[in-house]
Amino acid sequence: MNSYDYRGPSLRLLAYRASDALVILVSDSGPGIDSGLLDKIFDPFFSLKPGGTGLGLSISYQLVRHHGGTIVVRKNLDAGLTFEIRLPASGNSREIRGGILR
Repeated sequence: MNSYDYRGPSLRLLAYRASDALVILVSDSGPGIDSGLLDKIFDPFFSLKPGGTGLGLSISYQLVRHHGGTIVVRKNLDAGLTFEIRLPASGNSREIRGGILR
């Protein structure tokens, strides 16, 4: 087994079902973003990455909205950002167990 020592920002994913929605939280511990720019990150072609297209978050936003959901971002108290995605939960939802949709 190979060992890999990674000392960069971490990524955390949490998903749960609320009464009316599937909630997905994606958090990182990176440097974050200036508060003045947070309202622009879902705009097409906005990027702070050298060579970035600025389409990733814009496309994600449109996909979530297309499915009747919402996506918001907030700064973490310590470092990084948290994205909260809420998708409507239907009464006939199925579970995923062990990678198999049931």
